[in-house]
Amino acid sequence: MPLIVTARQAGAGIAAMYRRYAEWLVSISWKRFILLSIVLLIVAGILSDLPPFTWDLVEPKLVKSKRARPSRDVDVTVDEQGVRIKPKREHAADRHR
Repeated sequence: MPLIVTARQAGAGIAAMYRRYAEWLVSISWKRFILLSIVLLIVAGILSDLPPFTWDLVEPKLVKSKRARPSRDVDVTVDEQGVRIKPKREHAADRHR
């Protein structure tokens, strides 16, 4: 069976299921619709904490600021471990005095 024929049959099956779901959704009452919505929100909240949905598929982008403010008394760095705020080094403070 060619791939195009299989894809068309799968698409027709998915479209038929979607139409049946839409007809059922139109036929339910508002109370059931609200209950369904709440249940779906709860399920989505639970699924968002499960492993396939928590995997990072893209490496986080590190952004380093090159703008320095000499009037501050701290150095802020962002790296793999997070944001670090440290007091400025002593020799840098002595140089500005």
